[in-house]
Amino acid sequence: MYIADKFEYVDKLAQDAITKNVIDIDCCYEIFEHNKLILNVILEKWQLMWTACPYGQFYKKIEPKVSFRITYHDNNRKNETTITRLRFGKCLLNDYLAKMKKNRL
Repeated sequence: MYIADKFEYVDKLAQDAITKNVIDIDCCYEIFEHNKLILNVILEKWQLMWTACPYGQFYKKIEPKVSFRITYHDNNRKNETTITRLRFGKCLLNDYLAKMKKNRL
């Protein structure tokens, strides 16, 4: 097929496409769309496991939904550790120390 013939063929296809009311070609997902679908399936399964698990009820009240999002980030490791301990209620305050029978009072 010559180049001129190819242009005529492509032009004919374009003209035919303009007159059609329905698209008859199956369009495949792009890679990023596949990745998004996969991540959604993973999150759904993770959420079902999280909801069904009998452990961690205290933390479930804080974070009822699972996600890939990082809830808190700081460049200082000590700050991250402190915030995480406060969120979990494991921060060596008198109440927690009393539960471990380590309270000095």
